[in-house]
Amino acid sequence: MHFDFSNRELFNYKYIPLLRNKKRYVFLMWGGWSWKSKFQAQKEIMKTFEKWNRLLWVRKVKDTIKDSVFAELTGVIDDWKLGEYFDITTSPMKITNKLTGSDCIFRGLDDVEKIKSVKWVTRVWLEEATEANKGDFDQLDIRLRGDGKELQLTCTYNPISDQHWLITEFWNFGSTEDIECCHSTYKDNRFVWQEQYDKVMERLKRQDINLYNIYALGIPGKAIEGLIFNYEIIPSIPEEAKFKWYGLDFWYNDPCSLSAVYEYNGKILLDEVWYKTWMVNSDIIKKLTEMWINRTDTIVWDNSRPEAIEEIVKAWFNCIPCVKWPDSIVFWIETMKWYDILVTARSQNAIKEFNNYVWAKNKNWEVLDKPIDDFNHFIDGARYAVTKFFAKVETFVHFSF
Repeated sequence: MHFDFSNRELFNYKYIPLLRNKKRYVFLMWGGWSWKSKFQAQKEIMKTFEKWNRLLWVRKVKDTIKDSVFAELTGVIDDWKLGEYFDITTSPMKITNKLTGSDCIFRGLDDVEKIKSVKWVTRVWLEEATEANKGDFDQLDIRLRGDGKELQLTCTYNPISDQHWLITEFWNFGSTEDIECCHSTYKDNRFVWQEQYDKVMERLKRQDINLYNIYALGIPGKAIEGLIFNYEIIPSIPEEAKFKWYGLDFWYNDPCSLSAVYEYNGKILLDEVWYKTWMVNSDIIKKLTEMWINRTDTIVWDNSRPEAIEEIVKAWFNCIPCVKWPDSIVFWIETMKWYDILVTARSQNAIKEFNNYVWAKNKNWEVLDKPIDDFNHFIDGARYAVTKFFAKVETFVHFSF
C-alpha cells in the first residue's frame, strides 16, 4: 500500500507525540470540539496496519456505538481513502485490516459477559470514560493481555467533575512511567473555525462559568448547581410502557434529536431515537423510513419551521407543529416537572443534557428565570412533544396521560 502516515498535516499538531506513546494507560482529557475522538480514531486505524493488533472499543451502553466511534473510525477510513484495505461489517460491528489481520471490535459495558468473552486484546479505547465506573475500568484492564505486544488502554473524556475517579485516582497525579495524561481544548484544533467557537464559548461563559470551565477550558468541573430537571435512569423500555409520540428538535450544525415519549406508571419515559448533526430534511425522511417509524405515529416539531414540517408531511409522516409562544419555554419546563421523568440507559446524549441543563445567570451570577441555551436538543424535542396535549393554553393546567 502507499499512504504516508508520517504526513503531519493529517493531524492536529498537539496530538502527534501521542502517536508513538507506548505507556500502558493514556488519559486524554479535553474540552469540547478538540477532536479527541477524531484523533484517537486516526491513531487506531494506523495501529491496524501493524500485525495482530486487536482494539476493543467500549462505551457504557452498546446502543450508542454505531453512531459514535464506529462512524468515527469508518470516517477516517473514508477520509484517507483506505477502504480497499478493510472489511467492515455492521452486524456484528467489526473492522478488519485485510493486510495484517488486525481488527477493531465493539462492546457495551451494559453486557459485561460479552466483554469477558473477548480474547487476545492488545488495545482498549474507553470512549466517554466518565460514563464508566472504576470497576468497569479494572475489568477492561484485565482484558488487556495480548502476549508480546505493546498494550495500551486509552480513556477519552470531558472533565465533568473534580470528584470523578478519573480525576482523583489518575489525573491529579499527572504523567508517570506507565501513565500519560494529555490535556487540550478547542484552541488546539486547527480544523475548526476558531472565531465561531470563541463566540460560542464566550456565550457559555456568560451563562455558566462551571460549564465554560469544562467545555471551553477542559478544567474539571465542580458539582453543577441549578439543574432544572430531576430524572431517573432505567435499563430499558418496560413492556408495560405505552408509546405516545415523538418530539423532534431540528438543527443542522447542532444536533437534530428525535425523542420518543412513553407513559409508564404515570411517569414520563424518554428514549433517545437519534442524535445527529448535519441533517437536512431529506436525511430526516430517509432516517425515519430506515427506522420503520410508523407513519401514523405523531412527530411534534418546532413550529418555527413550517416549511420543514410540510416537507415531512408530503413524505407521508404524521408531523405536526408544537405549541409555543414568546417566553413560553419556562411554562413547558414547569409542565414537564409536574411528572417524574425516566430516561433509558442507552440515551447517553439525553443523560448528558439532563446533567448539564441549568438555569441561566446574569453577569452578577444571579439565577434568572430562564434556562441556558445549551444542552437542550433532546430536551427541546421532548418539550415539543409535551405541547401536543394543548391547542390553546391560558392557565397552568396539570394534565394526565
